[in-house]
Amino acid sequence: MRALTRQTTPSPISEGSVQVNWDRVEGNWKQFAGKVREKWGKLTEDDLQVINGHQDQLIGRLQERYGIAKEEAQKQVKHWVGGL
Repeated sequence: MRALTRQTTPSPISEGSVQVNWDRVEGNWKQFAGKVREKWGKLTEDDLQVINGHQDQLIGRLQERYGIAKEEAQKQVKHWVGGL
């Protein structure tokens, strides 16, 4: 009889996972820009060009467009990237 072992997977929002996923976003920005626009509809085409795959730029633009604190923008981006 084999013992059942519980497999655990790291949380998709762990720091390492977020970095790996953001590297994917940055490397394929043209494909992900549309998804970013779907998630945050107040971002303009100009915003997406300025962001150009840079996480800090995305966070800054979210702060501007949505009037939210940096921590909240970071939280939203981290959550979105963790779901990729």
